[in-house]
Amino acid sequence: MSEDTTPISERSNELTVDIDLASPREIVRLFRQSDAQIFAGYRHFAGIYDPEHIATIEAIADVVAEVIRESARDHDSRSAVVVTGSGTSGRLAFFCCRAFNQVLKDAGFPEIFHYLIAGGDRALIQAQEQGEDDPNIAVTDLKAIDADKDRVVLVSITCGFSAPYTAGQMHYAMSQPKYCVVLLGFNTVELSRDVPIEGWDKTFRQVARALQESSLTESGRGRHFILNPVVGPEPIAGSTRMKGGSATKILLETVFSRAVSAACGLPLTPAPTAGKAMADMVDVLKRFENTCRDAYLSIDQLAPVIQLAGQALSSGGRVVYLTEEDSFGILGLLDASECPPTFGASFEDVRCFSRKGWAAMPNRDGDLSGTNDPHNHSRRGLEPNLHRLVVVLLLAPLLPSP
Repeated sequence: MSEDTTPISERSNELTVDIDLASPREIVRLFRQSDAQIFAGYRHFAGIYDPEHIATIEAIADVVAEVIRESARDHDSRSAVVVTGSGTSGRLAFFCCRAFNQVLKDAGFPEIFHYLIAGGDRALIQAQEQGEDDPNIAVTDLKAIDADKDRVVLVSITCGFSAPYTAGQMHYAMSQPKYCVVLLGFNTVELSRDVPIEGWDKTFRQVARALQESSLTESGRGRHFILNPVVGPEPIAGSTRMKGGSATKILLETVFSRAVSAACGLPLTPAPTAGKAMADMVDVLKRFENTCRDAYLSIDQLAPVIQLAGQALSSGGRVVYLTEEDSFGILGLLDASECPPTFGASFEDVRCFSRKGWAAMPNRDGDLSGTNDPHNHSRRGLEPNLHRLVVVLLLAPLLPSP
């Protein structure tokens, strides 16, 4: 496959081609340059700040806000926003739905956000590869939510425009008048995956093109959307849980913050727990950009952590996240769960344990852990493995300066 037809999310990033030879300090600098492309853009492609993507963000937020208002006006749950994806995309769907449902609940509105993840709730902790490849199971999962709904916004996340799970759901939803379909990712439609999906008669590209064409018709304009700013290749080729995961979280929180603000009369902030109100969505994106830059001001603190973690893993040890905070625990679980399929780590190499365990989620299927079950991510799950060398990373809110 030539470079011109390789999906952007699968290409090598010119900035990080020698990252395997870099020192820990140099690795942080390379990540800093790569992450800057989330906001600066990549080559000639339209990026996150380009007018067409800002307009699409605003249009999607308007539709979601309308659905929130409808649910409040009717005092029932016959409207829904379903956020769906495989792997990291599904975990971020869960994270954002949980957060924004809490905002709606606190404001006295119905909780309309629903998540779907390929492989079910066990995939929140450990990759379930088989479930990610079946578009028919995906449709069954979606129908379980939409059966009693009159209006549904489907937000399908697939960083590389490739996931069979989301393709099946989008194809089904486009045939249902009650659906608004949003495709969120970071490739162009022309570079989306165009290989046969086992047990199905379509490719992802065919579905994406059908959505694109529908969004341009009179009936589909304002109803179907593609939001795909190009953020460039990952610093580690193909690992879309890195830059793609960050960009996914930024866009979901930008869209939903704008929608909740408009529907509930709340200040516009970059995330459910953020403080200072913003004037518009460009300001929200700038706040995310500044946060990304601020993180890399701590290069002297980040480099030693990378070195210690590398030493632990190379000597048969492990990296463990510990947290008292529910949101940080979910993000730690997200990171740990992707290390086996992405980097070839074992399940125990990188883990996250939180004080509340499954009680902090709260996920659809409830507590999935047993005494010695790998899905046990409460603190008691840490104890059987303390014989290994452990680098412990505490995840906690940043304390304000005195």
